[in-house]
Amino acid sequence: MRLGILGGTFDPIHKGHILMAKTALSGLWLDKVVFIPAGDPYFKSGSQNISLAVHRLNMTKLAIEGEPAFEASDMEIAREGQTYTSDTLKELSEKYPGDELFFILGADTLVQFSTWHEPEKICDLASLAVFGRRDQTGDERLSSEIDSLRERFGARIHLVDWDGFETSSTEIRERAAKDEAEDEVPAAVLEYIREIGLYRPHPSLEQMKARLRRELKPSRFIHSLGVADTACDMACIYGEDPDRAYLAGLLHDVGKPYGGALGHAAAGAAIAEKYYGIEDKEILSAIAHHTVGSPDMGLLEEIVYVADMIEPGREGIPDLERLRELAYSDIKKAVFACAASTLSHLKEKGKSIDEATLSVYNKYSFYC
Repeated sequence: MRLGILGGTFDPIHKGHILMAKTALSGLWLDKVVFIPAGDPYFKSGSQNISLAVHRLNMTKLAIEGEPAFEASDMEIAREGQTYTSDTLKELSEKYPGDELFFILGADTLVQFSTWHEPEKICDLASLAVFGRRDQTGDERLSSEIDSLRERFGARIHLVDWDGFETSSTEIRERAAKDEAEDEVPAAVLEYIREIGLYRPHPSLEQMKARLRRELKPSRFIHSLGVADTACDMACIYGEDPDRAYLAGLLHDVGKPYGGALGHAAAGAAIAEKYYGIEDKEILSAIAHHTVGSPDMGLLEEIVYVADMIEPGREGIPDLERLRELAYSDIKKAVFACAASTLSHLKEKGKSIDEATLSVYNKYSFYC
């Protein structure tokens, strides 16, 4: 089988990507093209401001629906750590032994190819399908680079003439945010962007819920709705803004797919700020501290910390009904009781105790 590999951020995938893949199919007599969205930068400092991988993968699947020769892969998304093209091609060569691989890239990218990680390995594993406009394919610099790659790495390079796709991804995102990208983006992808407000800096509450429904497991999404409702109810009792409490509760677990049992709280605060447009520092702090708490919590943080433990869907927590009664009568005692319950559970399971939770327990014992 002759297999084409088309990678990219796909943020969003657009008609130019689809046209490139179809041109490769016919021009290089390929049997299949695999679309591989790049991995997630998550919330790392200095990372590109690209959408979360789950959305980029979903958009890719929608864009190629009904195309039997196209396939979407999450292999780079699923891979931990830095992702390199050479690793991807090695994995594909093992998955498809004996198949001929064609790595698809643009002529503009080829001139930087020698600076990539393990270019010799890439050339050994796959042929390079280089797409360039007709005015590029005869360019002296490009020809010189091709000769150099063939000599240095034994590169097998196939030049493909095509008309290109002039609109940049940045422009497409701006147009999609305004619901004006029908000419650039497949209809199903545009509907997905519209549903979750993907490129809007301040998505509506309903769009936030739609995003969460896509990002979280169903049980985790239902839990988040429960925490949001509970936090809102508690805010009304204690004089906190119920809208802020609802939003903090709704987004408290947004980092769950990315940060693990403890790290997801800090990840969630960063994701809420970067991808959901949350600028309220108290909401972000409530998300960041909802798991282990903080001895310096404000009222909103206390509410979310307690609501996470006592929302209606919670089960199996000792003395849960007493915790729920305290939550609606004395927030300080409720925080202490939740911290005490957590410490007791960790001790019983022989798990390590986070210093922050111990500090919460010690400070809030003063109120009891």
